[in-house]
Amino acid sequence: PTPEPEPTPVPKTYHVDQLVLEASNVLLVKLSEDGEEAQAIYAVDCDELIYPASTLKMLTALTIRDIAQPDEEVKIGMEVYIPPLDAARAGLEYGMTMTVRDLLEGLLLPSGADAAYVLGVYCGRKLLNDEKASFEDAIRAFVDEMNKKADAIGAANTTARNVVGLDDSGQIPPGYRAGFLCQDHSYRS
Repeated sequence: PTPEPEPTPVPKTYHVDQLVLEASNVLLVKLSEDGEEAQAIYAVDCDELIYPASTLKMLTALTIRDIAQPDEEVKIGMEVYIPPLDAARAGLEYGMTMTVRDLLEGLLLPSGADAAYVLGVYCGRKLLNDEKASFEDAIRAFVDEMNKKADAIGAANTTARNVVGLDDSGQIPPGYRAGFLCQDHSYRS
């Protein structure tokens, strides 16, 4: 007898009337298979100006990938203490040595503000070609590069003021722009 073919799993479909939302702003984006196009498939008040919070860390990660190689080693310095005490952290400690790849995981998975600042200072110093540049100068150079990256990927009207998305009155992009951060396929590792 001919064996029965395995059934193809059907993806679970959710209907809008089944969603329970607590967020006041929502953007659900479907990426094309090649990552070149993003299509908004569900949106609520996504053109409203909102603080980016940790979604800005996607732009931080994309910018880092343009400056540093994943296997570069980074020695963690005093910049690990820059984030506010109530910020999410990856658990980094002064004196540790980690690869850029591992720090990116610390940035994106637990949303680590400590990893964001370590990487921002490291990459800012690379941009300045000055290993002894101050934290402030390095972060400023890196944030300038983040803004260039935002323009390059089509995230118009997105202005970064820090590497983690901490509230800043000058850092309020329309929520819709976060979708463009997801669309940039250069982050695939």
